[in-house]
Amino acid sequence: MSLAMSRTNRGKNAALTMCRRWFVKFKLLILLVLSMSFFGCATSRTAADKVDATVSLTGTVLKAQGQEAELSVTYPEPPPSTSYVAEIARKVINKTVFVEGGRTEINGVPVVIRRVVKNTLAVKGEKEAQFAPGSAVQISIPKKFLAVVDFEVINDPGSDMGKILLESLTNELVDSGQFVVLERSKLKSVLDEIRLSQSGLTQEPAESMTEKIVSADILLTGTLAQTGGEWMVNLRVVNVRTAQVIAAISEKTPLMKPADRRDVSALSEGFEGESFPTWNLGRHGSGDDTFKVSIDRSTGAQDSRSSIRVDFSAGQHDNFVNAATAAKRDLSQYKGMELYVKGTEEMDAVFQLLSSMPEDPNRIDNFIGGFVVTPQWKKVRIPFESLVVNRKWIKKGANNFGAQSGDQLLRLNRVDAARFGIKGQEAAAGGTFWIDNVSFYK
Repeated sequence: MSLAMSRTNRGKNAALTMCRRWFVKFKLLILLVLSMSFFGCATSRTAADKVDATVSLTGTVLKAQGQEAELSVTYPEPPPSTSYVAEIARKVINKTVFVEGGRTEINGVPVVIRRVVKNTLAVKGEKEAQFAPGSAVQISIPKKFLAVVDFEVINDPGSDMGKILLESLTNELVDSGQFVVLERSKLKSVLDEIRLSQSGLTQEPAESMTEKIVSADILLTGTLAQTGGEWMVNLRVVNVRTAQVIAAISEKTPLMKPADRRDVSALSEGFEGESFPTWNLGRHGSGDDTFKVSIDRSTGAQDSRSSIRVDFSAGQHDNFVNAATAAKRDLSQYKGMELYVKGTEEMDAVFQLLSSMPEDPNRIDNFIGGFVVTPQWKKVRIPFESLVVNRKWIKKGANNFGAQSGDQLLRLNRVDAARFGIKGQEAAAGGTFWIDNVSFYK
């Protein structure tokens, strides 16, 4: 019985700690929102401003008088969610279709949204409303500027799950086409300065702090706490103009299916260990067209004595001679790949990054970048933004890989493989190349 009471007390203490941390964090956020709102008054948007819209919904005019009108909006049935994170994103999207103080267009006429109550909108234009009660209208869904604050993991500060959820959720929201996501690093710096301002260590007013970031329409923040095999996710969506919480979303969920779990680590691979299960070690190809990937314990970059070695015989006209890691990764927080390479002679080499579609993991896209291998160890950096679609993959490479080509979008949060190799005339000549100290950089 004492053990049960102890567990109960620990659970209460954890919940109390979570509430206290959330309250402190939320006070800071509200202060930030209020200061952003005051600053926004100087650059407030009017009904005449052009709306950057995504799609439109059908509505019915309930009443119209002077410049004001009230409408009923018909929301379509959302498509089924493909993951736990997609379901959370859908709830955020549904709660923020229209935001008080924001703008929209009714049959192309700009208006300001005065009030949102479920599926009813109250709007005001600069001119007298030209909408007859009972008439059907098209209401544009405007793009919103979204600021996302880093999610905090309450009972496991060292966990990467906060980053994983934040990146995955942000990607889902961007893919919806309804948001422009602001740079989080700028928002974090403002929060840090507000904390200093509260402590009295700086005299800079909050209004001047907010001038350092673009004014947002919506602020999204949240906390996570692991309970057993699931996660308790608490999100708050704040209207920056009114400083009101417009949505509170609580979900107890595994967050992701086992097949969707991905490594977010920086991959510092120096090949000094004994086991490399994600790398394609062994002999590949058939007949005379073969190549071998192995661990070489006699040479490495930066004074190490170990690296991956790829030996290939002459005549490799069709093979892509490569060393590859097939670990499923989320690289959305990284800017590129870094490694050291050398070869028996100078060679033109290729880096390939493969990413899959969330709704069909067998639909895979291939993106490529080039680098040069020299007879001496050389450091190579390959920015992800420099990669381009591999057209040969679309024609036949995907089929040879046992997959189908996707929609040619690089999803860094769904990387299935990274490959380093040579092909064509370079591969036909035969030779050896080595790679070492493979990592991702931010």
